[in-house]
Amino acid sequence: MQQQSEPFNPSTMASTSKAGTGHGAQPSTAGPVARRCHARVEFQIQADSIVVVAVLTMGRTVKVEQRWNRRTRTTWLRAGGPIVWEAEADGLSRELADWLDSLGLPLAVANMLPGATASGAALAQAAEVIHG
Repeated sequence: MQQQSEPFNPSTMASTSKAGTGHGAQPSTAGPVARRCHARVEFQIQADSIVVVAVLTMGRTVKVEQRWNRRTRTTWLRAGGPIVWEAEADGLSRELADWLDSLGLPLAVANMLPGATASGAALAQAAEVIHG
């Protein structure tokens, strides 16, 4: 892996292309529409469920949820949403869908959390393990 000797600053990068619609056109980030464009990814992780929400706003808003429920201590069942995010690339964009597919599920985080039926002593012990 190559190390970068100077901090990355996108404002200092030169661009040889201009915004437009012709060959080699680059997207423009100027104007009020660009300020409303954003991508958001949220994870809600509990001991027995994981919900991943992806939102892309570029002119219109596209929201896709993927839900997983714990079936046993070691297995999870998809309860809703796409199996792979690539299936939603038309709405979410290829780049966002590819990135989401590369993440995987945060199973280790869900496994770390105490279940809903955990006793007060078990919750205290889990907190002690995490926080020292």
